[in-house]
Amino acid sequence: MNNDQFIIKAESLTKVYKMGREEIHAVADVSVNIEKGKFYSFVGPSGSGKSTLLNLLGVLDSPSRGRLTIFEEEIYNGGKKRNLSQGTLTAIRRKYFGFVFQNFYLLPTLTVSENISLPLLFLKKKTEPGQILNVLQKLGLEGRGRHLPSQLSGGEMQRVAIGRALVANPQIIIADEPTGNLDSKNAAMVFEVFKKLSQEGITVLTATHDVQLAQTCSDKIIRLKDGKIVEGEAGIC
Repeated sequence: MNNDQFIIKAESLTKVYKMGREEIHAVADVSVNIEKGKFYSFVGPSGSGKSTLLNLLGVLDSPSRGRLTIFEEEIYNGGKKRNLSQGTLTAIRRKYFGFVFQNFYLLPTLTVSENISLPLLFLKKKTEPGQILNVLQKLGLEGRGRHLPSQLSGGEMQRVAIGRALVANPQIIIADEPTGNLDSKNAAMVFEVFKKLSQEGITVLTATHDVQLAQTCSDKIIRLKDGKIVEGEAGIC
């Protein structure tokens, strides 16, 4: 594939934390290219660097070394921000990314529809007619729009969190251990949602401990150990 078709290109990304005199390489010289509309699962044991790598790819954190390019825009080179202010980095995240986390972070006093629409409020964007309903239908949550989070199952709450990430029409979804608090049935439903989103052209990057689930739904599995990629293989969907 021509490199120009990759929407994220990471070259030798490294993230080092210092603990006294000791250096911890959370991510060590990782290079990876991300293709549009594919579902990637980053798998590995706790401490393997999955979450740190997702944070770097999603511009939530900055590398100690390495180069990161998103849609042909160089974000970091040699661990240095390319004269980009924090405001510009925030704008990049809002323009390209939607984020889903292990904890749902829903506001308990807001309805499902209100929780989903929150990003539009922060972005000062007007909610279009039918916009929230379309998101609810896509996630199988029609009829739940007026419910409070306390009235939902764990799987439903995570789908609301996905809806919140989707509502501003991101090109990339980053999900860090999105099924960590769910049972196997609801975890499978969440991964099935991600699979469908990737088939609609949204790129999905997720970190997970569940290798079997990743193999069932992902287009590509990237295995990490001690901050390094040790194996990459196609999924079996």
